Amino acid sequence: MPGKMKRRVPPPPPVEAEDEGPSLDPHELDLMVSRTLRFGDIWRFKAWMSTLDADSLYTSGSVSRTSNRYVHEKSTSFDWEFDFRVTKDGVDLDEATKMEGENLMSAAKEDIDQIIIDINHAIYKSLEAEYEYQTSDEQVEESIRANGYEFDEFGSVGGDFTYDQLEDRAKEKARDWFRKGCCDDSYWSELTLDDWTETLTEMGFGYDKDSVDILFSGFGSQGDGASFTCKSFDFDKFCNGIANPELRQRIYAG
Repeated sequence: MPGKMKRRVPPPPPVEAEDEGPSLDPHELDLMVSRTLRFGDIWRFKAWMSTLDADSLYTSGSVSRTSNRYVHEKSTSFDWEFDFRVTKDGVDLDEATKMEGENLMSAAKEDIDQIIIDINHAIYKSLEAEYEYQTSDEQVEESIRANGYEFDEFGSVGGDFTYDQLEDRAKEKARDWFRKGCCDDSYWSELTLDDWTETLTEMGFGYDKDSVDILFSGFGSQGDGASFTCKSFDFDKFCNGIANPELRQRIYAG
């Protein structure tokens, strides 16, 4: 007689790992790694600078506009100056060390040039999103009601009808009237520009908000875009900025 089959006991459930906090999304991790490698020349130059005597270091820089006609993301130029009359362990740099630093600085400048283009692009996308919001039907209707505008029966301003009393076609005409004028002034863009100006100063571009200037044109024509200029540049603050996840997210949110 065959033996009695033993009942199979299921294995115990796996021990739950302790919560180690939020993990990086795989896509975000890939982006972070690729950008670290892509802009590695910045960190190589910073590492080289860290071997020099801090008291003798001097760097300056600026972002200027190369065109009087366009303000798109590639219409500015970054200029960087580094005083190579510095010392290492109290001794003037030899020619080989100077050449090494110049090469590293040149490579880092190319990375900074690209990051500036990326920032300009991000500024434009932010302005574009704000413009689309401000001119959306929902926001236009809210603004018309808040301002108490009155219209004639055809939707022209100056009558005795509130917006909600109009027929659909008249409402559309009233919205078009408001939409045409609401973005003629720059008030709608002020908060976005102020926010980006603060971000730029945090990243070392300009010594304060008054030293940064952002211009833009839009939206929908060839050559439209946005770009910033400044008359000073702080390399240490810049490195801290691109290493800051929140600031990096602002630039590379898309």
